[in-house]
Amino acid sequence: MTLRWSLQPVDSWFFREARSHDAVGVGQLNSIFPPPATTLAGAIRTSMGDHLGVDWHEFNINNGKHHELLGEGNNLGLLNIAAIQVVVDGEPVYPAPQDLLKGADQNDPLYRLKIGAPVRCDLGYVAMPEMDAPAGSKPLENHWITAKGLQQWLTGGLPDKSELIAQSELITSEARLGIGRINKLGVVDKDNGLLYQTRHLRPTGEKQFSIDVYLQGISDDLAQQLPESTSLRLGGEGREAAVAITSADLPAVKLPDMPTCKKARGVVLYLTSPANLNSDAANAAWCLPGFTPVKNERGEITHWIGELAGVALKLVSCVLPRPERLGGWDQKLRKPKPLISLAAAGSLYYCELQHPDLQPLTPELLLTLQQQPIGTDTSLGYGRLLAGLWLN
Repeated sequence: MTLRWSLQPVDSWFFREARSHDAVGVGQLNSIFPPPATTLAGAIRTSMGDHLGVDWHEFNINNGKHHELLGEGNNLGLLNIAAIQVVVDGEPVYPAPQDLLKGADQNDPLYRLKIGAPVRCDLGYVAMPEMDAPAGSKPLENHWITAKGLQQWLTGGLPDKSELIAQSELITSEARLGIGRINKLGVVDKDNGLLYQTRHLRPTGEKQFSIDVYLQGISDDLAQQLPESTSLRLGGEGREAAVAITSADLPAVKLPDMPTCKKARGVVLYLTSPANLNSDAANAAWCLPGFTPVKNERGEITHWIGELAGVALKLVSCVLPRPERLGGWDQKLRKPKPLISLAAAGSLYYCELQHPDLQPLTPELLLTLQQQPIGTDTSLGYGRLLAGLWLN
């Protein structure tokens, strides 16, 4: 059974960025959006355990009731997050692909980066993205794309501008000022006088949105013990979220058809969620897991080869936003979690097929590629991807 936990803000939300309050140069801490998978997983498991009658003291000390189901830390036990989906006005939306550019003027059309000829650089002799757009054009940061717009993009085209949603239409930033407290005594820490500044997320009200978490691994009997609606505490300061729990199928995006596949040079792998690709020390942190470099007669790297879901691929180029830095708080150990870097949602990997005669580019092959998440901690929803067409 797949359960959809649909979370909506009741007031403001705050999901602290990875920097520390006392780091040099930090004046105030911003909130990130959407919430990190670890935050969502922790809040949902706590709520689920409460409804299933878990004694949390016994759970932590003696691996008590439902420990095997709920797990702890980044181990989700029997649970699996199949997808974390932002939904706007009842429709799923996706992070804008990083090859989309917009001009300086609001009326300018959209553009896509193209993969150019190989150039010599610090990576070797490799193909780089080229900007086929007017000077001043910039990537679409903090934008979302509808399913219809994404289908247009997956077939190698440009989405209609009307299919893009700026994040500022969903949430606004709200400054907050706080003071340090001695939690054991429940009083202000007057001796140290610690002040801090944060920026919360507040819904604009222009569009209704929710964070839908598709959770698998719970039995039908236990699922029936969960309420259809509840609330939980989420993120920094335990801000409230209204929750609706229903059984649901995963959202799907229509694949390109066979005639369109025949026009393609290769595939573009598009991350719809962050991916933890750092587990393999022998691999470059940005590269697809298990892919190895190939060098020319001069000893320069020209591309990378490897397999995903049994499909042999040649990685030619990529378009990557800045990695996401993720920390957090370990409730059991009562200390901060180590910082990690994740490949950001919206990252793109341009690949050719190694054996097009044996494994031709078809809609079925695209479906195969996007059914297997990449990287580690995939039970947290990391590493989900869609496969589109690379036309140029």
